[in-house]
Amino acid sequence: MKIHDKTYRTVSANYGMSYSISNVMAQSGIDRLLSLLPTSFAEDMVRDYVGNKMLNPGYVPEIDSELCIEQALAITALELSMKQHLDMHFNTVEIGFLDKVKSFTRDPFYDQMYQEKVLEGKRFHHSDVKLIIGAGGVISHAPKREQALYMMLRGFRAEGVTEVWRDNNFISPHLGKLSDVDEGEAFRLLMEECYEKLGTVINPSVKSKRMNRKVMTATIDGVKISLNKNEVRYLPIDKKVSVEIVLEEEATIRGIDKVIKFETDFPLLLMTYSHRDLDFSVLMNELKLYNFSDESFHIQTKTFALKNYIEEGDFELSLDLPYKGSILFEKGDKVTSDQIYGVNKFALPKLYIISLTKLLGNHFDSNMMRNQLMLRVGDFLDFDQQIMGMAHSPIKGVIKSINYDTGTILAQEIQDYTEKPITINFAKRLNIKPKSIYGYLKKGKNDFVFEGERLNKLNSKSATTIIKAPITGNLVDIDSKKGTVTIQYKITPNEHKIGLNCEVTDVREYMGLDVKYSGSRVQGKIGFGKQMNGELIYCSNLNDITAVMKKVVVYNGKVDSKILKRLEKAGIHGLVIPTISNRELVEFISEEIGIALTGKEKIQFPLILMKGFGEASFDDDFLELVKNSEGKSALLLPITQIRAGVTRPTIIIT
Repeated sequence: MKIHDKTYRTVSANYGMSYSISNVMAQSGIDRLLSLLPTSFAEDMVRDYVGNKMLNPGYVPEIDSELCIEQALAITALELSMKQHLDMHFNTVEIGFLDKVKSFTRDPFYDQMYQEKVLEGKRFHHSDVKLIIGAGGVISHAPKREQALYMMLRGFRAEGVTEVWRDNNFISPHLGKLSDVDEGEAFRLLMEECYEKLGTVINPSVKSKRMNRKVMTATIDGVKISLNKNEVRYLPIDKKVSVEIVLEEEATIRGIDKVIKFETDFPLLLMTYSHRDLDFSVLMNELKLYNFSDESFHIQTKTFALKNYIEEGDFELSLDLPYKGSILFEKGDKVTSDQIYGVNKFALPKLYIISLTKLLGNHFDSNMMRNQLMLRVGDFLDFDQQIMGMAHSPIKGVIKSINYDTGTILAQEIQDYTEKPITINFAKRLNIKPKSIYGYLKKGKNDFVFEGERLNKLNSKSATTIIKAPITGNLVDIDSKKGTVTIQYKITPNEHKIGLNCEVTDVREYMGLDVKYSGSRVQGKIGFGKQMNGELIYCSNLNDITAVMKKVVVYNGKVDSKILKRLEKAGIHGLVIPTISNRELVEFISEEIGIALTGKEKIQFPLILMKGFGEASFDDDFLELVKNSEGKSALLLPITQIRAGVTRPTIIIT
């Protein structure tokens, strides 16, 4: 993109890749997407197509209706990327360790956007953009050049006078490397073999509210064309012509005179529309973008519903705890599906960020921190321990990272906790009446305290006495009759079932184990929720709730969010179905799918879709396997990842 005679490049993998297509819909909103499509396109049809394309990123549109959806998504992806680019204020500071940690608290693949130029705080209008160059599959391989032009002018809201080019063969990223060897040849290839000039868009700002008032006149080789407000004319020029544009009083282009003269040998798109008023049908008809005459748009899920291949025999599987814990089996042990193989006694260790800029205020100096900091990575840090100068630690932990430039220290929780309660005679220590202790306590009932943290307020009666917490935990009891405070760390262990009948082949201390098993396994398209196991049952209907309690249910029929919520309430251990409406799924999990990195949805059972979204049925051999395996143990592994590497949900029957 060219702004103020400078070139800027923006890359956003979370919007540009086929596997991100559902994330684009989630971020832009379904209403924005539908506004870029014919009114005849039903929301469910569009949602299901987007979901299936995410699951099958290599699929190439076969009909114009599918192409129209993908190009509409490309427009919204450009809008999102542009907004993200501007919102980040063109900051090119290298991402630090704490920023990476912060990103993992949301999503490890979110906000991976970078810029290669700095705008130096300048503000600009869309009319300041003089040149847009688009690259990537959906732009480079658009069947019609007008479609590529359309996507970029809508996505970037082209205003004023804007040239639009595309990388016709998507090779521009590679020519940068070639320029290291032969800069001249790289430039020649770039201009002759790579870039295709799609057209010049001329779109002034129009103040007039009158639709029948002339606002712009174009003269091309002596032929005059007049445009009123809210009109579009596309001129597919293919030879050099002289162009003169005259703007009437109501029309303006920022920084340009009322008369514009130039020569061109590629198309012109004359517009007098504000983008917010521009309806899909206007450019659709003028640019002749798609041919819907011979097709009635209906999502054919079977196009995406490839066969689910069944594997039978002896297999190996690695099982991992989410973080360090206790492994309960040894190599050679034979284990049944309902046994617990590992325990995490405590929750995931917390990460604490200590900001010296906040603790020291104006007294913070990065060079002074380098010289005076009393800690190094790996050191243990006690609560209230002196860190530097007047700064004391507000937490207890082990140092994982130090950033001297930002004055931040990252510490991880030390989980040396005991479940044994300890009672402190708070009133006696302060020499106060038992009923008065609430007025002297810094914390309230059930509040969390660190070992060594001060419990009493500092006032006239307790100025010389400091009562510190003897252990880390919660204030589980405050007794105003006895004047005592009881602290206890509440341990809620997280137990992990092995989920299948197997034999342990290897143990990884504190982390997991490897097993071998005999049985069947088959992959689905996408799964949601957490791993669970149970007795396998095939249901021809879902009316008898008592029959499916604590079972892994396979159902070859249509379900909606109401049925799913009823099954959740019944306490099933898993559901395998061919397909579901994308809209019904979103209603059930209470969020758009976004990036296909699943497994953290807040639902009470794992859900696996074997075919995708829309309408389809199970393969005959899968149905036969399920019916012959009723009563056996089934383990559902729903986690799905569809990016550069692909992980599909798996059903294991033993």
